[in-house]
Amino acid sequence: MSGMHLESLTIERQRWGANEGKYTGLAKFAGDAGTLGIVLSPEVTTSFLALAGDLLIAHVEVAGKALQSSIDDSVRVALATVKMPKEIAEAAANTVRLLEQVKKP
Repeated sequence: MSGMHLESLTIERQRWGANEGKYTGLAKFAGDAGTLGIVLSPEVTTSFLALAGDLLIAHVEVAGKALQSSIDDSVRVALATVKMPKEIAEAAANTVRLLEQVKKP
C-alpha cells in the first residue's frame, strides 16, 4: 500500500450562503484505496492563508532584494560602458546613490 497523497487543494472565498465573505476549501487525497475529499472550514483556511501569507511575504522580500541588486548592477555596467551626455550620466549616478541610501537599514 503506497498511502494517500494530496491530489489538489482548493481555497475559495464564498460569495453567498452561511460562509459568505469567508474562505472555505477542499483537500482531495488519492491512493490505492480510492479518493477522499475533506472540506476545510473557514477557521482552517484562515490559518492556512495566514501561514501562506507569511511565506509569500518572505519570498517576495528575497526576490525583491535580488531584483534590486540585479538592477543596480545593470545600471553600474551601463554607466561604465555606455557613452551618454554628461547630464544623463550624472542623473543616473545620482539615482544609483539615492537607491543605495534607501537600501541602508
